[in-house]
Amino acid sequence: MNNKVTRLYYHTGTGNSLKIAKDIGSKLGDHELISIAMLLKGNTVIDGDIGGFIFPIYFARPPVIHSVAPPCARCGNISHLY
Repeated sequence: MNNKVTRLYYHTGTGNSLKIAKDIGSKLGDHELISIAMLLKGNTVIDGDIGGFIFPIYFARPPVIHSVAPPCARCGNISHLY
């Protein structure tokens, strides 16, 4: 039995990336959705068995979330990161 939890970190302005994160999570089974905006407000460590980042592309670039995106000092023990 696979007891690994997937944590999906999402950044959304209009809700489109949240919808995609929910869709991906529903296909993965056991998952947790975490807002990157909420991460920026606290001292939360990015951790889990499997992690994924979902965010929109603005003008051919990802949004400025470099303070939480890997590699970073706030990344804990993640076995797979997408």
